[in-house]
Amino acid sequence: MAKDENGETVPYHSLELQWSDGSVETDLPMARLSELFNVNHFVVSQVNPHVIPFLSTKSMHTPKSSSLLSGLKHWVLSEIRHRLLQLFEYGLMPSKLSWLQGLLTQKYEGDCTIVPGVKLSDYLKIFRNPTEEDIEERMKEGERLTWAKLSYLHTQLAVEKALHDGLHDLL
Repeated sequence: MAKDENGETVPYHSLELQWSDGSVETDLPMARLSELFNVNHFVVSQVNPHVIPFLSTKSMHTPKSSSLLSGLKHWVLSEIRHRLLQLFEYGLMPSKLSWLQGLLTQKYEGDCTIVPGVKLSDYLKIFRNPTEEDIEERMKEGERLTWAKLSYLHTQLAVEKALHDGLHDLL
C-alpha cells in the first residue's frame, strides 16, 4: 500500500521491489514504511526466539529494565555482538557464516517493543507446529503485554499531537 498525492491509500506495486517475509535483512521494514507512509514511531511485537536474548530491556519499557542482572546480560550480549561484527569487518570469519552478519546487524526493536516471556522449554518446541492451545496462550499473553504498553503509547501520541498542533499554529 502507498499514498497518492491526495493522501489516499492506493495499492503499491513495483516490479523492481522484492517482498520477503521473515528474512533476516527485511524482518522489520522500517525505512520502507517511513518512506511510504511517513511513519516515525514503530510498535514492534518481537516473537522470534533467536532474537529475544539480544533485545535491550530499555526498548521493551519493562520494570525489569533497571535490574543489575538485566543490565549485565545486555552488556555481555552487546559485547559479543560487537566482537563478532569486528571479526566480519576484518575478514576473520569464514564466508560460510556470512548469514550471521545480517542477523547481527538487523534492527529488531521499535520505539515500543512488545516481547513475550520465553522459557527454555519454548526453544525445545521451535521446530514443531504450535498446537491450538499454544496459539491461544500466546495470543492472550500478547494482549496482556499490549495492555501494559498503552499508557506509554498514549503519552507518545499526546506528544506527537502537541508538536503537530504547535507546528500547525505556527504555519
